[in-house]
Amino acid sequence: MHSLALSGSREALAITKSHWHAMSRVDVVGQLQQSMSISVHARETADAREGFNAFLEKRKPVWQPSG
Repeated sequence: MHSLALSGSREALAITKSHWHAMSRVDVVGQLQQSMSISVHARETADAREGFNAFLEKRKPVWQPSG
């Protein structure tokens, strides 16, 4: 079995998992509206800025511990 190293932001992963859980309780249109809202929120985080800057600077991102 493979050991997977964390390559994504812990904060982004937590936001995504929370959203997937919440989606099971909402209609399709509601899911799409909620997805757009969550995407906007996720793109405003420090990790989103770090990921974007790392991409532009052609380096690996340095994720901050969530907490």
